[in-house]
Amino acid sequence: MSGRYHQAFLMKPSGNANDGISQPNPLVYLDGSQVVAAAMTTVPVFVANVDGYSIQFATIAGDTLVGTLTLQASNSRGSGQEQTENPDVTLYDWTTIELYDFSTGAFAANKAVASGAATYLIGVPSLYNCARWVRLVFAFTSGSGHPRVGFQQKGWA
Repeated sequence: MSGRYHQAFLMKPSGNANDGISQPNPLVYLDGSQVVAAAMTTVPVFVANVDGYSIQFATIAGDTLVGTLTLQASNSRGSGQEQTENPDVTLYDWTTIELYDFSTGAFAANKAVASGAATYLIGVPSLYNCARWVRLVFAFTSGSGHPRVGFQQKGWA
């Protein structure tokens, strides 16, 4: 008999701001301890078997980080890494997809991040999730901050 499962974890910044894959550091998480003062792409997450997911991007008081969040997806099969759900450089053809902005209750191309303490919750409801991999891209405008970036997924076991 199968049942619902869920998993939550902190996302990781990439070792390369452009591809989200190159040299990810397995010990570094976006847990509020890392300073972000440039463009950033997260390490991709395998979502082919989940029904829905959300990403929470939060900044703390005193942060001056300003930029834009976008969500990218890829249906690349990679180099057999799907069994371990570990991305590698063979993932390609990233496409920006609309994200669901829970604060407005609508789909949008991106979400603006403003200076100061704030929490942004974005996601893709189950009806629209048909990608294999997703990653969060932060386009830097100015400032610096200590974001916490959490990922929540739900699906059938």
